[in-house]
Amino acid sequence: MLPNRLQPFYVLFLEVNPQQVDVNVHPSKIEVRFEDERRIFSIVQRAVKEALRSTEVVPVLRTTETTSATAQAKSSPQKTAPISYRPKEQYFPFEFRHTKRRPNGVSSPIAKPQTEQQVSQEEEWEKPSFEERISIWQLHDKYIFSQIKSGLLIIDQHLAHERILYEQALETFRKSRPASQQQLFPKAVELSPEDYDILLEVQFYLNKLGFIVKDFGKRTVIIEAIPATLKKADEEKVLREIIDEYRNSEELDIRDKVAKSYACKSAIKAGDRLTQTEMIALIDGLFATQNPYFCPHGRPIIVTIPLEELDKRFMRL
Repeated sequence: MLPNRLQPFYVLFLEVNPQQVDVNVHPSKIEVRFEDERRIFSIVQRAVKEALRSTEVVPVLRTTETTSATAQAKSSPQKTAPISYRPKEQYFPFEFRHTKRRPNGVSSPIAKPQTEQQVSQEEEWEKPSFEERISIWQLHDKYIFSQIKSGLLIIDQHLAHERILYEQALETFRKSRPASQQQLFPKAVELSPEDYDILLEVQFYLNKLGFIVKDFGKRTVIIEAIPATLKKADEEKVLREIIDEYRNSEELDIRDKVAKSYACKSAIKAGDRLTQTEMIALIDGLFATQNPYFCPHGRPIIVTIPLEELDKRFMRL
């Protein structure tokens, strides 16, 4: 969840059975080895994910309070409060007020755990009325704006689609290969020695995503099919971009590197104009992911502007 080239500072304390730890790996005892490293990693990863999901992580745009030019600036040491974490039950900061009917048969948003109060609120929201119709619009073919209960929601369309494709790719690796669209004219692509080696390394996972890439010899491959989700795509450009992204990735896990590279280079781009139906489907797909707040590379997908902040800007408060 951190952007590239940034590292978290943390101290991790694990209480483990001594019989499951080998302290004789390194002569100077600067390294130890767990008997079951995968299990330790899985437990820590699950704990961190649950903590982050139940904490408000969406950036909120607020302007700083300004003082008059004649006011004296006063500074005083501030005490930093200790870091603490307490999970919030069923945290979900966005309450969309879509009407019961959706344009062009788009499915309703993915349901989330509901309290009795939330159920009664939804029943009230579904009553057809003009006031309940929430418009969704696109700004500069880059950002999607939508009204929410607390103010204004802004979504980066590229990062949102990247998150969706990334999680779909990881799920595909665990299951069967998705549908491919056969190319009417298979494309021959000649690669550099380095790119060719990378392709051979990731070819298995590309095939599972829906690519059908066959070796033609002399560092040349034939692209016979691409994933069905890649509509109107330049297959050679996408393949080269995935290879470049994979080469520059610092991830160690091959599957994760391929998933991130594929998602980044196959997602909707800034400058792509979306229809109302496509924007609604993108929002619904985003909030159906496990982590709708950050893209696979750690950049924020969502920013909110509270209604209170807008009121301040227009001097209503």
